[in-house]
Amino acid sequence: MKRKLYEQYIHESTILVSLGYSVLISTMLALFSIYLNIVIPRRYIMQHGSKRVDEKMTNAIRKIVGDDTVVVYEILNLDIVNAYNCGKSELFYFSGLVDKLKLSDRELMAILLHEYGHYVNRDMNRRITKYVVSQFSLNVIFIFIGLYFPMSFLKFFIILMSRVIGEDISHKIISRSERKSELLADSTAKKYGYGNDLISSFEKLLDYSMKKFCSSSMSTAQCLKKLESSNMWDEHPPTTERIEKLKDKIASICKYFISSAENAKKYLAFSKLRRIIFSM
Repeated sequence: MKRKLYEQYIHESTILVSLGYSVLISTMLALFSIYLNIVIPRRYIMQHGSKRVDEKMTNAIRKIVGDDTVVVYEILNLDIVNAYNCGKSELFYFSGLVDKLKLSDRELMAILLHEYGHYVNRDMNRRITKYVVSQFSLNVIFIFIGLYFPMSFLKFFIILMSRVIGEDISHKIISRSERKSELLADSTAKKYGYGNDLISSFEKLLDYSMKKFCSSSMSTAQCLKKLESSNMWDEHPPTTERIEKLKDKIASICKYFISSAENAKKYLAFSKLRRIIFSM
């Protein structure tokens, strides 16, 4: 009886120790992943490029959104076609975005309003939280299995694979779930009257991507299919989908105002007729 209780105690202790080590290792991996995917890229950008405050765009966007805390930075010396927000009221765009796409001021402002939408919606904070929680949970499961497995070689193999599998699965889950936030950020530009400018900037981006990633022998349909498949797990929806969504929203707003104007005309005509009848 005592022997059984002792064996049960050892078994439960082994489980608790394995679980404790799993949590500890998963925490370290999650912190390392944040350093690897967020801190290092930012350091690379600052080391290889220089940033300057774009006074013109800063003053313009402050007037548009009514937020004096917003600051726009241009990152020079890097031909990257991108813009981003880190969760603060600081909006960044690369000089390559304007140079390669040949954006107008209004098109650049539309993209900055998209990034401002990410800031207002706290998308970056939510994205990091999702990433850490999902990866941490998956790693705890896989590492616990690895530590509790009886064979030493399989322990090492499963722990190693848990890092790869956890990273891959968490990235895919978060990327697919963040597509709605990208479309919501697109609507911010439309909200401030820059919907058509965002569409034209996306059309330029699509044209640039087709020239860069597709061969001249490919048809337009084949090229679009290739771009869509290569970005299957990307957090950004396909550019064509974003353009169509914006066009649909703008069309629905136009229909609303047209119908509202027609209803107003009918109401004025009815009011005039009513006044005539009651004056008789």
